[in-house]
Order: sequence, then structure tokens, then C-alpha cells
Amino acid sequence: MSKSLAQFSFRGNGGQGEEILLMEVDSTSSGPGIDALIAGEADIAMSSRGAKPDEVRALLAQGRGNLLDVSQEYIVAVDSVLMIVHESNPINELSRNQLRDIYAGRISNWSDVGGPNLPIVLIGRDGGSARENFEAWTFDGPATLSPNFIEVDGGKDMTRRVMAEPGGIGYTINDNVLEAKPIDLILDCGLRMEATNFKTKAEEYMLGRRIRLYVDKGPHAPEVQKLLDLMISPSVDGLTADSGYTDLGIDRDEKGLERLVQAALVGQPDRTILNAVDRMQVDLRGAVRLSMTFRFETASWDLDRKALRDMDRLAKTLANPEYEGKEIIFVGFADARGEFDYNVWLSKGRSQSVLDEIRSRADAGALRGRDLVAKGFGEMAPMGCNDTVEGLSRNRRVEVWVR
Repeated sequence: MSKSLAQFSFRGNGGQGEEILLMEVDSTSSGPGIDALIAGEADIAMSSRGAKPDEVRALLAQGRGNLLDVSQEYIVAVDSVLMIVHESNPINELSRNQLRDIYAGRISNWSDVGGPNLPIVLIGRDGGSARENFEAWTFDGPATLSPNFIEVDGGKDMTRRVMAEPGGIGYTINDNVLEAKPIDLILDCGLRMEATNFKTKAEEYMLGRRIRLYVDKGPHAPEVQKLLDLMISPSVDGLTADSGYTDLGIDRDEKGLERLVQAALVGQPDRTILNAVDRMQVDLRGAVRLSMTFRFETASWDLDRKALRDMDRLAKTLANPEYEGKEIIFVGFADARGEFDYNVWLSKGRSQSVLDEIRSRADAGALRGRDLVAKGFGEMAPMGCNDTVEGLSRNRRVEVWVR
């Protein structure tokens, strides 16, 4: 690549022999990285956003494959763009409407949202995917922000500025929170987005994003393919976390059922939902939720690209001795489109399809002694609002529980 940040030379004979691999790394943003891949100047492009239609078309036109194919997109980590305030600020949550009014300049004092009588200091990035994510969720796209909006160059710069301003508010990725205080967000439909590591891993924080590696269709040099395979393996989870991203390792939520019930009871649920909540509490009593969550295309049993790779990781995890004698419950949910009974049937079918796929990918006998069960609860317990495309996609899911 043209502007090399660093070169890494690997030599044989314990580092004393001939050079066997030279790796050149260019630190840039997502767009230029994908452009370099399309131009043939890079073997791998790292991106914190999905490939755009024009980028997909450009590679297709060269006969070098489809960036939307699972064989060319490697999801290696996830991340969340968190809203942060000064650690002394008593505010713990903001609604989307409040956030929009704050950054548009219509709300300028924390007392207007239940906080102290203190001017709000707006801080944000001068560009980049974090700002794109923030504006896309808050304003549904690029926005005209308050003239008092202060632009900074980097994520840590923004956090330091928030920490220096008692009235400051900003947004940054998990690794850059430092001593600032992340706050929860309230969706338009009343659902709460908790700023937790588990929610990031389960991709239930609405300002979440996937960290991807893109390649052309190959064939790739052996060193390139080995690096790709390494980056999606559990052996790099620690390095991923150390680099500031959220790794794909599987975490547990001991209060998972409590959170599901809270989500199901938002608003004014009818008797059908209330009866389903009672059934869900019986079916999942004593179970613990894992962060591995599988998502689907609209009105389909087709898994998305991340889910296809997650299958192998979960199959290997469940083969570990700690899961012997356990009940593994695959719990399906649907979005709110369609009749309730149909959505229950659809969600049960999705959970069964995930169960069957996990069983098929496990080594022979690896899941013996584990009771695999599929359940479906339809549209109840949404993780996103059902009146948005993004919310609908987050609600079409299969969760994994262990008892």
C-alpha cells in the first residue's frame, strides 16, 4: 500500500534465516482500505462498516467476487459506539429524542433532561464511521448539528475533552471510554439499550458495529489464508480484547431471563403476550443465556453471514466438558410482522434449524450427553423497535441458553 505505517518481517530459523513473509500495514479508515483492496493494492481490507453497494459493484465488475459473500467477509470482532458523559454527571440514560434535541441545539442545559443546572458541551468526531453510526441512529442519516458542536480528531481526544468538561457529552468506542461514564439509551418504543459488554457481544446495542476483514475471491497466498483463519479463531480473542475491540468469545448473562421479561412487558402488552411471558419464564427458569446470538434475513430461515461462521465456534464450545450433562436451549424470536401464532411457528422453526446445523457441524459424538432443545416465542421480548429496519433485524434471532 502507498502510505505504510509499519512493516513486519518474518524470518525462518527462529528469526535468523531468510525472510519468508513481509507484512505491510497501512493505518487508514474503512473507505480507503476497501478502495485499496479494489485497486489491487491490498490483500486484506479491514472495515468497521459493511461494504457499500458501489464498492460491491466495483469488485464484481473486475470478476473478483462478491464482498457480501461469506467467503470474502470475515467478521473478527464487534464494537459499540457508546454515549459518554462526565463521571460526575448524575444522568444515566437519554432517549433518542433527547439525544437528537441535544445535538441539534434545541436542548442546551442538563436541567432540561433531569440533570444539574449546567450547560451541555457537545463533543464529537470530525468524521469516521463512529460519527456515521451516531448520526445514522440519532438522526436517520447525516445531520446539521448545533453550531456549538466541538469537533475533535480522535476517539481518545473526545473522551479526554468530555472528562475535562463537567457538562460534556460525546460518543466513542468501548476502548476509548477511559474514566468517562457510558450511559444507556432509550429507544422510541421504550426499550432500553444497556451499555454493557454482553449487549455488545450479543449485538443488541443499537449503536453496535461489526469489524470486518474483506478479501477478493482468491485463491489467496497461503500466508493470507492462514491469517484470515487465525483472526476468526478463539485463539486471538485475548489479542482482540487487548486491541480495544470486543472479541467473539462467549460470555454468560445470569440475569438474561429478567431482561427478557422486562423487554416483553414494555408498553401495554395484551393477554396473548402476558400468557407467553408466563410460559417463557417456566421454560427458561434456571437457565443462563450465552452471548452467541444468531440472526436471520426477513421472513426467512436463512442465517446472516456472521451467524454462519459463529456456528463452528459454538459447536466447538458446546463440546467442552463443562457442558456435559447440560440442557442447551435454542430460543427463537421473530419480528412483529405477521400474526402472533405464525411468528411463534417461524421462531420455533428457526431455533430448530440452528440446533440441527450445530449438531451437523460438531465432531462425531462431541455433543453426546447434552440435551439440545428448540423453543420459539415469536415476537415477544424484542431487542429493537419493530417500526425500523434495524430493529426488525435485531428481533429475528435465536439465542442460546444453558441449564
